[in-house]
Amino acid sequence: MKRNLLALGTLVLLSFAVACQQTPSLAGTWTWNVTKDQAGAAGWTGDLICENAGNFQMVFASTGSTTLTQTPTEGCSAPSVSVIIGTWQVTGDQLTYHEITDTGCGQPTAIYKWKINGSTLTLNKVSDTCQFSASDTAPKVWTKTQ
Repeated sequence: MKRNLLALGTLVLLSFAVACQQTPSLAGTWTWNVTKDQAGAAGWTGDLICENAGNFQMVFASTGSTTLTQTPTEGCSAPSVSVIIGTWQVTGDQLTYHEITDTGCGQPTAIYKWKINGSTLTLNKVSDTCQFSASDTAPKVWTKTQ
């Protein structure tokens, strides 16, 4: 009987230890800054450089919704769509992001490999159904602000 209680106690402690080592959560506010030079290097030209440059703030709500807000970079006017509403879901090391707001690409879905290290979130694109951003494969490095 004592041996069974000891085994049960050990199992409970191990379960608790595993539960405490959860994967870091994306929930929170993250920022990413893109200069005009970086937008040009990603393949954007003309007016699309300013459309894709600026300070981006992504709020991942714990409910699975997202709000992406873009503040234009200096020398650029406001982008045609400065707030994008979407949803997110994590399965293992993959983040699925779906835009609800139509930004000229319908309502695309993108899949990223994601990793959090301290207050840094790195997203590496796996796939994207938007033809405008599918060729942009540079890692996105976001900083947690809240």
